[in-house]
Amino acid sequence: MAVLHSWPLASDPGHLSRLDNHDAEFLTWTVAWVAHILPREPLSLFEAPILYPERHTLAFSEHMFVPSVMGAPLLWLGASPVLVYNLLIIAGLALSGWAMYL
Repeated sequence: MAVLHSWPLASDPGHLSRLDNHDAEFLTWTVAWVAHILPREPLSLFEAPILYPERHTLAFSEHMFVPSVMGAPLLWLGASPVLVYNLLIIAGLALSGWAMYL
């Protein structure tokens, strides 16, 4: 059902995307940032390289910590941030439907 609901995104998640607005672009970047910084400097998670010279800038918006941790292994293996974000969207739809069923 999640694949049908997200069609045509599910047909090619590595190339198609909902990057038609800046929120989706920012959230894709956020997932990649969290996956990048966690194994290197986990205490610097909120020190994202945006809005310089402000500090703790990731706290100004959604930090996407749980989805980022779920997608981090794929990013570490070389998957593109667009692919990982799309898979997280589809997984989120599927898991929400499953939780509703429970």
